[in-house]
This record gives sequence, structure tokens and C-alpha cells, in this order.
Amino acid sequence: MKGGFNALERNQPASAGLTPPRSQPVVPASYRPPGDSETDRTSRRRARVVYWANGGGLSRSARIVSEALASAGWEVELVEDVRFPTSTHRPARAIHQVRRWLRHGLEGVVRAAAVRCGRIDQADLNIFLEHLVPSQFHLAKSNVWIPNQEWMLFRWRPHLPRLDGIWVKTHYAERIFSALSPSVTSVGFSSFDRYAPAVVKEPKTFLHVAGRSRQKGTSALLEAWRRNPGWPRRVVIQNPERAQIVTLPNVEYRPIRLDDEELRLLQNRSEFHLYPSEAEGFGHVLCESMGLGGIVMTTDAPPMNELVANDRGLLVSYDRTSPQGLGTNYYAAVSSIEAAVERMLQMSDQEKQVLRDNARLWFRENHATFTQALQRIATHAVEKRRP
Repeated sequence: MKGGFNALERNQPASAGLTPPRSQPVVPASYRPPGDSETDRTSRRRARVVYWANGGGLSRSARIVSEALASAGWEVELVEDVRFPTSTHRPARAIHQVRRWLRHGLEGVVRAAAVRCGRIDQADLNIFLEHLVPSQFHLAKSNVWIPNQEWMLFRWRPHLPRLDGIWVKTHYAERIFSALSPSVTSVGFSSFDRYAPAVVKEPKTFLHVAGRSRQKGTSALLEAWRRNPGWPRRVVIQNPERAQIVTLPNVEYRPIRLDDEELRLLQNRSEFHLYPSEAEGFGHVLCESMGLGGIVMTTDAPPMNELVANDRGLLVSYDRTSPQGLGTNYYAAVSSIEAAVERMLQMSDQEKQVLRDNARLWFRENHATFTQALQRIATHAVEKRRP
């Protein structure tokens, strides 16, 4: 890996600015490749990706799956699973959500009737992300589910035998769901490539982007920084809905939603990325951070330690657990976080470069492996259902 991870980019055009990376296109609600003709469409495989548009990991996952299939010639439709508002919604947002839920429900009834009458053809494949929606099974010839074990709901279990497959993102999920179904297949997963090779890493900079998640280990990190006032400043980005009072002098706490380009610049500038997660369905923030060539710290527990390993990051131990869904939450020990940060501060430039190179290389190899696996498994799911 001589020459640093920039050497890994020689076969890719380097971007001097922060234009959106090629691996993160905007996929419309119905994707068709350019030059698509009606004749081509009749022979092209069609997939529906059904997801809850939460503006976070699930929205990202939907576009990653859509892009991978579309690059293999599939026609992909992104379908939002609109939820009925809960007591946690603010009044104005709840009213808006009710309107969306009613409109979505009506559209679903009309579409279902059109399929049954033969006016609209079934898609070849339904792919459900995290949320299983049995009422949409009949809209495709085959139905598969990509679950997150920590958000598994009991009411979905009776519908598992109706699925043509359960595709899992991690070995951890494979062990869990294999106990419930014989049709589990490991497909892996990936994240968008947000690496900007022209942006220089600033030494001893620490970043933690919690967003709306309560399970990124934010409290444990804040406690570690509170105990060590001499540590360098750490930037914490958290969604305003999760805002808390933070008055530590060595923590820049920003309860805001950053513009994506501003966030990407901050991610690329940061040398260390701290995410002692309690649970992950996959770990987009871990995968993305390694793709940036960042040095990532996370919890030494599944599935986090399937992405981050000691040769491409740092792992911290946990001191307690609790169940969530079919998964387990692992709470990082503050003392272990302290030890990891102290090690980061003492790392030589050579040691840091090795970890960064390995992280970037793992990201690229993982992305290629996932894309190929998804395309192969999706094609097989459709082919085996053909008479």
C-alpha cells in the first residue's frame, strides 16, 4: 500500500471538488435506463423496493439497492411505506403524515385492483427493507425481505413462510434468521462512496454524527470527554429532535441538520470517526467512514465488528447488554473508549496511514462484492419462479 490510499484511486478520476460522488446518483421513483424503449421494457426485469422513507439509513439502503439493480439493467421502482403517525409526531407533522397515509393507501388500493384486473403487470420482484408489508405481496411474482434484526416485529412472523427468501446483510443476522426460516441467503450490504481525495485530513480531529439515532453511543462518548478535559476538541452532530444540553469545553456540540455537502466536507477532513454503536442493522455510518479513509472506532460486538476490525480500525469492549427485537444492544464501556482515544492520540503517522489504507481498500472490495451478489441473487430469485 505504498503511497497511501490515494494510490488506490489511480484507476478512478480524481475530483478536486466536492461534487456528488458517482456512486450516489439520485434514483427517481421509477428508474429506467436512458434510451429505454417499450420493447426493451417488456424483456427487462422489474423490481419494487419497498421501504420506510425515514431520511436516514433506510432511505439510503433503498437507493443503494436500486442503484445496484439498475446498473445490471433492472427497472426499479422505489415505493415508500408510509406509516400512520404516532404520539411522538408533532401536531403539524402528524396531520401531514395522516394525509400522506390516506393518499398512499388509496393509491395502493387502486394499484392492487389494476393488477388483479390485468391492467398493470406484476413486478418480477418485491424487495422489502426492514418493514415487511404483506398487503403488497401480490404486486410482484416473488417477494424477499432484507430485515434488521433489532426492529423485527412479532406480527411479521406468520408471513415468513410466504416469502421467497430472506436476504441478510451480516453473518449476525444470518444466524438469527436461519432459526426462523430455511430460505435465508447472505447478500451483504454497502454504503455510498463519499470520499473526496482532494480534501486533506486534519490531524487529531474527532467526529461523531449521531443524527436521529439514540444508539450510536453518544452518551458514552460525552462521558469519556467529560472525564478528560485535556483531550482535543470533538465535533458532535445530532438531529435537533434529539438535542440535549452539552456544555463541555472540549466538545463542539451542533444540534443541527447539516447540508449534505457541508457534512461530506467535515467527514473527509476528520481523521478519527467515533461510533461505539449499541446496535446496527448493517452500519452505514461505519461503512461510509471507512470509505472516507477514516480511522473508525466502534463496539467490539456484532454486527459492528464484522465491518471494523483491528487491522482497519479500533474496537472497544462493552460492559452490559439488553435485548431489542431479535437482536442485542451492546453498551460500550467508557473506560475502553478512553483507552482507545489515548491510543489514537499516540499513533504515528505510519500507523494511521496503514489503518486508513486498509479501511479504504476494504470498503471498495466490499462494495464490489455486494453489488455482484445482489445482482446474482435477485436474478436467481426471479428465474426459479418462472414456469
